Amino acid sequence: MGKKIKSHARKIFNRILQILGITSIMAAMGCTGGTGGDRTGTGSGTGGQDNIDDMICYYGSPSNSYVLSGKITDPEGNGIEDIKVGVTPVNKRTYESKYAQTALTDEEGNYILKWNDNSCRFEFVLTAIDIDGVENGYFDKKDVEITFTDENHTDSYGYWADEYTIRDKNISLDPVEPKE
Repeated sequence: MGKKIKSHARKIFNRILQILGITSIMAAMGCTGGTGGDRTGTGSGTGGQDNIDDMICYYGSPSNSYVLSGKITDPEGNGIEDIKVGVTPVNKRTYESKYAQTALTDEEGNYILKWNDNSCRFEFVLTAIDIDGVENGYFDKKDVEITFTDENHTDSYGYWADEYTIRDKNISLDPVEPKE
């Protein structure tokens, strides 16, 4: 079976177990069936098995790690300092209000966000908000939808966790007149 197919099958299998609550039941029962733990050090299980049909047992729930970086600029391409950048998971019907991670852009407008999510979501909203007032001009808030795909997959930790990275997610903010 190809690497992408095995990875996809593993994600589907783990998600089904998570939805059904079976991972918790299996952990409570102390399931066995493999040697060694996972490479993340966060569970005890069968890590490193090549056969998806083998029992997969971990304590807790699967988690993905995400890295998103880029630059916030004005329309002329100049980096904007002190823009608050946040990422929020997307629910298929509504946007959730809690940021998974936030950061401020540096003096060149660069940002980097790193977070974990154990819900197996791959769709997020990246929000850029000007919070510093008149210091470097006023800029309009912007929301951009982000979807992590297999192309963004950068690392795996057995059957337990995957890492996804998107670099150079640049956003241009439009200047606005200050509100009185």
